[in-house]
Amino acid sequence: MITTEARDVWRKGLAPLLTLEQLERLRIALVTDDPRLEQGVTVLPRVIEEEDPAEATAACLIGYCALGELRRSASIEEWFANICYRIDVAMRELREPGRISHLLCWFDDTPRAEMRTDLLAEVSRALAERRAE
Repeated sequence: MITTEARDVWRKGLAPLLTLEQLERLRIALVTDDPRLEQGVTVLPRVIEEEDPAEATAACLIGYCALGELRRSASIEEWFANICYRIDVAMRELREPGRISHLLCWFDDTPRAEMRTDLLAEVSRALAERRAE
């Protein structure tokens, strides 16, 4: 079961920053158990240098959302850092700074099948809300 803290970061922090296309990409990855949605890392291959030309093959929850738009590991790493900063700003406005770690730790530490089921429910909820607007 997704923790209250992780759910709050998802609903108040990450989900509002994602486009419909990114949410749908994540939904499909969860349904199909896409191995490119990787737990325990930000992006693969790992970034060695700032200008690393390596093409990304897998990424975490946040990085995966940009995987179809960005190709290089370094670009995804940069996008990840920007999104984390924006989440922190959003959560700070709600008097809850530094809470991104709750979502990332939950994603990394939860058994994959459970993570997929719980996150799919949250992604589906976000998509339904967004489409209703």
